[in-house]
Amino acid sequence: TVKQSGSLRPPTTRDLHYPRVIFTYEIPPQEQDTFYMRFQSGTSMTLHLTLWRQTLFFNNAILEQIAFGVFFGILIGLLFYNLFIFFSLKEVSYFYIILFLSSMILHEASYNGYLETYIVPDLYFLKPYYHPVLFASMIASVILFADSFLELKKQSPKLHWVTLVSVIGFGILVLLVPFTSYGEIAKLL
Repeated sequence: TVKQSGSLRPPTTRDLHYPRVIFTYEIPPQEQDTFYMRFQSGTSMTLHLTLWRQTLFFNNAILEQIAFGVFFGILIGLLFYNLFIFFSLKEVSYFYIILFLSSMILHEASYNGYLETYIVPDLYFLKPYYHPVLFASMIASVILFADSFLELKKQSPKLHWVTLVSVIGFGILVLLVPFTSYGEIAKLL
């Protein structure tokens, strides 16, 4: 039996409709089987290889889904709270917090497979492009928030220019994503 799946393949190639790649295979009692697995990626890989009994997997999966639900629920709550403060006070630093939280929610949902499995399953093939963009927007929004909150433009103009140059640098790296590989960008850093 040959099975092919992965984060850059349609979620329909998975044996289970689940955020992680899961292969189901039944091994009769008191028998041994040999499995050969091949992994290939142009980026870094996080391999969480575990052999589960079906009931133990589903018990663990429920707990994991609850934990991620709480995690994303807290982040979404913080996002709406900061949206309310932003529209009330109209301070630009809250806009950067909103940008950070939005980017973080989408980045974590993509990294953990929820975005491509449940929200936009037809856009799985764009993950190599939007994943780095979300990460860069997280970093840029934190830098811009610090610049705004600390009022570096008034307090330390030279440091303010350093923050702007670093944000522009991240922007240039994001523009390079469609034209280069992960390894080449990592060498630049």
